[in-house]
Amino acid sequence: MSTRSRFRAMTLLRRLWFLPLLLAGGCGEPFNRAGTWHATGVNRANLDAEVVDKADTVAGHGLPGSDAVLDTAAVERLYEDKTKPLRNESTTGGGGGQ
Repeated sequence: MSTRSRFRAMTLLRRLWFLPLLLAGGCGEPFNRAGTWHATGVNRANLDAEVVDKADTVAGHGLPGSDAVLDTAAVERLYEDKTKPLRNESTTGGGGGQ
């Protein structure tokens, strides 16, 4: 192959590099083709089977006796980077540590 014909071939390849992309674009959306998975509501059916009170899947509820003021203060300290240090409690028993 001569240098001139090799140059022409490389020039043609450089100009047509996008042609395979255009041809592949006509294949369609891969998620819509037959045989692929589609959502059928199975997750919702499983959740409904596990939940005692169906209203809990629409709107949750708080714990009885929980203090929202105390919880909010903890979150605000976290956002302000002013968290309290953990208590240093020693434990007895256990073992296995070196």
